[in-house]
Amino acid sequence: MLCKKCGSYNPDGSEICGVCKEPLLVKSSGSIRQKIDSEKLLVQIKSTINERYFITRFIGEGTFAQVFYAIDKATNSGVALKIFKPFVFKNEEEMSRLVWGVRGIKDISHPNLVRIFDSDISHEGWVYISMKFIYGMSLKNTIKLRTEVGKPFSFEEIEPLFFQMGEILNEMHPTICHGDFKPSNIIIQPDYIKLTDTTILNYITLSNCIKQIKEDKSNIYLAPEILEGNEPSYRSDIYSCGRILQTLLSGSEEKDISKIQLFKYNEEIDRRLKAVISKATSPDPLARHNDVNEFNAELFEVLSIYNELPQTVKDEYHQSISAVETKFVHIRKKSESRKAEDEKKPLKTLFGKRALIIVLFLLIAVLTATGLFLYDRFRSDTTSLTADITVPLIAGKDVAADIPVSEEPDVVYEDILALSSDDAASVSDLTPGPEKRPPEQQKEKAEKKETGGTALTEKQKTEEKKKEEKPEEKGKTEKEQLTEEKEKVKGAGGCPKDMIYIKAGSFKMGSVPGDEGRQADEPAFVSVNTHAYCIDRYEYPNKKGAMPKTSVSFDEADKLCAAAGKRLCSEEEWERACKGLSMLKYPYDNVFDPTICNAESNSGEEKKVAASGQFPKCRSTYGVYDMSGNVAEWVFMKDGQKGVKGGYVNKPDWAVRCASRRVELGSKKSPFYGFRCCMDVDE
Repeated sequence: MLCKKCGSYNPDGSEICGVCKEPLLVKSSGSIRQKIDSEKLLVQIKSTINERYFITRFIGEGTFAQVFYAIDKATNSGVALKIFKPFVFKNEEEMSRLVWGVRGIKDISHPNLVRIFDSDISHEGWVYISMKFIYGMSLKNTIKLRTEVGKPFSFEEIEPLFFQMGEILNEMHPTICHGDFKPSNIIIQPDYIKLTDTTILNYITLSNCIKQIKEDKSNIYLAPEILEGNEPSYRSDIYSCGRILQTLLSGSEEKDISKIQLFKYNEEIDRRLKAVISKATSPDPLARHNDVNEFNAELFEVLSIYNELPQTVKDEYHQSISAVETKFVHIRKKSESRKAEDEKKPLKTLFGKRALIIVLFLLIAVLTATGLFLYDRFRSDTTSLTADITVPLIAGKDVAADIPVSEEPDVVYEDILALSSDDAASVSDLTPGPEKRPPEQQKEKAEKKETGGTALTEKQKTEEKKKEEKPEEKGKTEKEQLTEEKEKVKGAGGCPKDMIYIKAGSFKMGSVPGDEGRQADEPAFVSVNTHAYCIDRYEYPNKKGAMPKTSVSFDEADKLCAAAGKRLCSEEEWERACKGLSMLKYPYDNVFDPTICNAESNSGEEKKVAASGQFPKCRSTYGVYDMSGNVAEWVFMKDGQKGVKGGYVNKPDWAVRCASRRVELGSKKSPFYGFRCCMDVDE
């Protein structure tokens, strides 16, 4: 979610912005509004247009029109009223062309389109469009805030933006194009972007406005053919997408892409991003992408490479573009100023400075004496306690532990993994648990309790002698063991390296009501939150090139996961990993492609279950493979139900969507039913 005030990225479901503390889910009166002299207003405040719209305030101004907030007397509700400037039209015919063109699209309803109510020519001679008034900040103002502090948009912010932009443009392009697709016409809201001024350039005579268009600084987002006075096409919108992408990534409106660096941490990503932008912004419309789907497919493929980068690189990247310190430097300075003032204030106490010093001195003396007394009293007990702890250094080895004060040996185990190999060598020599001690060591323990620790000293001397006999062999073994343990926990977010980390957040679960493949029991594309978790990269046994484990019941699958220290995934976790950051219908796109995943083929050819990873493009933007087709996967469902997700080989397009689900009896076994595991992880 993008904050409409400061433009910063926030995790889905956030109630307030983590940077400026602006409420994200509550309407706010704060906004960035243009100021204008009343003499330059096309209509005066508190006037009425067409005996219907009562003007209450000025909102903003663009190349072609001014926008006002007005009360629609017919519905007694507020609207945004766009009133066009006189130079746009030379005659009534041109005015009528725009009015009838806008009326033709006013019935289009889409979550990313600002709703148009009406368009007409007023009695006063003004051409106007009344639209739904929405709260939010334009992408233009968001970019302005970011460029002022040198903070470009991150990849995590760009992907959902372009996904939604692609959705609405893809919906429009079969019949119309936007034409004036630029940041000032994109409104940022917590959950959606909203597109305004749709198709206006299609219905005005550009030759009337070419001078004003060229003088407008935002013309860098318009395709060259529009600046030459030619009518826009859907390829003009693709040009705009490329220019917007370049600005968001670079934090600059510099036109020459060769002069900027988009991603300095990986040459391939930087090169491929520039290739996508160069193709989209080609002066020749025919050299650009064929449609917005092709543009987004190339962009998201580059972003999938980014998702595979080590977490350390991502952290460094995020730190380099963080604008918290610079953007709110005035807040930091104010805080530092207050702190300095507080330090200058005289110390005020009830007894004065001398009394305070005396009290502190006495307090320190009492605490010191108490500490020495307690240390002397319990020193022998502490020594005994240390000798009784057993630490299992080798994963999977059944070693007992006698821990008198803690019932959590796992905590001790995790701490040991964080030690260096030299530290581990001294810890690994502690005595084994009582049930596995040889008789002579149990006798030694009894003597130790009687003598208050003398036996332990003798034991340490004996073991030190053993270390001197075979130091190289023992040290090598322990280092190897420690390396193996560290490798097991290596990965992003604390996940094992063969699992994918997905941070806590929300996503849209289910399918939109208009989805042709939608089934009756699928949620209606509702927002669902998940905690942070890890998910297997491949189907169980989670190894590239291995055949998925099939013909297992739900309980058998769950036990196999538990044996690996994991569990079966919930339906929400599975679906979020499948849809990826872009909320796609399939892991790879919104359009079914029978060649990408192991599902039904166009030719009707019978396929077989394939080895994991055999279809390299069949992966979500998170980097999880084979979630569409191949084998259906067991998951936990709501209300105690059990079922499978993802469909399987030879199933049609509707059955292998990320939202597709099938409730099953947990006892069912099928050669087409497999599973993958998940694991909880700290936030």
